[in-house]
Amino acid sequence: MKPKFNFPPNVYGETRLGLHKNYRNNLLATIELMRRGNTNGQAFSNYSFGWQSQFLPLVGIYEPLVEIIIEKAFIFLKNISEEISTFNFKTITMENLWANINYTNDVNWPHSHAGDISGVYYLQTPKNCGNIGLLNFTGATSDLDIALQDKIEIKPLKAVTDKLILFNSSCHHRVFKNLNKKPRISVSFNMKIKNN
Repeated sequence: MKPKFNFPPNVYGETRLGLHKNYRNNLLATIELMRRGNTNGQAFSNYSFGWQSQFLPLVGIYEPLVEIIIEKAFIFLKNISEEISTFNFKTITMENLWANINYTNDVNWPHSHAGDISGVYYLQTPKNCGNIGLLNFTGATSDLDIALQDKIEIKPLKAVTDKLILFNSSCHHRVFKNLNKKPRISVSFNMKIKNN
């Protein structure tokens, strides 16, 4: 996975995972069962929109997904370290993982994540379901910052089923409106980089 630098100091990468359709369908079914058991979900960047699960277990049905994300993240970071000699790492650990369902007209507000590397994996992406946009924005701290938000530069990345997108956790990003009648379903996560 080749890193691309965007609005320095942000970096991102994208690739397809090639996960079998049956496995992806099993993940979708598990997420739907969780949604039925907790219809309110959590409210973070999806406040007033969509559904977000509590943290998913990193074992069981999610373990193969966690393993391949860590594998791709390792390659991503290794490529960064080859370009930036001052960056070194030994291991990556998955800190948390959660599911997102964006229904028609749902969005995710601009936000950033905890951790070192964050990302999204797309399980279901009907046409015009809402791409992710990486922002050259470090957070509103004044009325002027808020007023200038319309001038924020955005790097849009297309939401595609079986696609993984990684980015540094401090990179602000948003999800655009789902214009489809079918839901957009994804899994988001945060990882920590360890030097020992």
